[in-house]
Amino acid sequence: MNPYLIIGALLGSLLLGAAGGAWINGNAWEARYSGLVAEQSQAIAQAAIQGQQDQIELNLQIQEANDALELTKVENLRLNRCVADGTCVLHVKAKCPKLPSDSIATPGATEPAPELDAAARSDYISLRAGIAEQFSLLTKCYEFAESVQKGRHP
Repeated sequence: MNPYLIIGALLGSLLLGAAGGAWINGNAWEARYSGLVAEQSQAIAQAAIQGQQDQIELNLQIQEANDALELTKVENLRLNRCVADGTCVLHVKAKCPKLPSDSIATPGATEPAPELDAAARSDYISLRAGIAEQFSLLTKCYEFAESVQKGRHP
């Protein structure tokens, strides 16, 4: 047998084996890479779904705060109309100083309870509306800050 033929066959087998090994190894790397890409895609999709759910939850909390503010505004309007048309009165809780013992009091006479004047009534109702609005804004800020802290800001 020709020694060059044997050497050529051995070299050909070696090259064929190396090429086959590289092909098999390449397929293994490709499969591993594809698996990593699939895992990352799934993690990104789950994070997006969680972000959407968190945004929906935050929107619901903000809507609840808006609804509560709207109810307070309606109640303040009702109170304002009630006071304006005279069907209800805003009284002042106050204690009067003791009268000296030598003062003359009419037995059985009662004085009306102290009442807010028109300007004070308006201020009181405006104050109530302002407090409700500020409370609503603080509630929304708190919910947003909590969502940012948890890493789910919109």
